[in-house]
Amino acid sequence: MKSLLKVSSRAKLGLKLVSALALLKEGEVLSLMEAARRAGDSQKFLEQVAGSLRKAGLIKAQRGATGGYRLNRPAKAISIAEVLDAIEGPTDRENCTARRSSSDCVPIIERVQGQVMTTLLNTTLADVVR
Repeated sequence: MKSLLKVSSRAKLGLKLVSALALLKEGEVLSLMEAARRAGDSQKFLEQVAGSLRKAGLIKAQRGATGGYRLNRPAKAISIAEVLDAIEGPTDRENCTARRSSSDCVPIIERVQGQVMTTLLNTTLADVVR
C-alpha cells in the first residue's frame, strides 16, 4: 500500500538524530559515529543532515575527544516543522487560493496539507520522544 505522505530518507534520518539527542541527559553528547550506528545509516550521510540542523541552530557541536552533538534548545521548544524545514528547506505554508495561480488547487489536498502542517507546527520534539 502506498503512503500518501512521502518523507525523504534525509528527513527520517534527521528526525532520528534529533530524537536521539532529545533523550540525552543534560551535559551528554552523542557522536555521529554512534548516532549512525543506532540509525543503521551512513555516517557521511548523517554528517550532511547534522550540518543542516547545525546551520539552522537546532543542534550544537562539542569538539574534542569526548565531542559530539546535543540540542541547542530544549526539546519542548523545537517543533517538528522546524526540524523538517532545516533539513528539507522552508515549507510552503500558504494555501493554494492565496497564490496567484490556483490552477493546481485541489481543495481536499490543500485541506489535508493544512492539517499536516498544523500538526507539524504544534508537535514538539519532546512530544515525539515521550
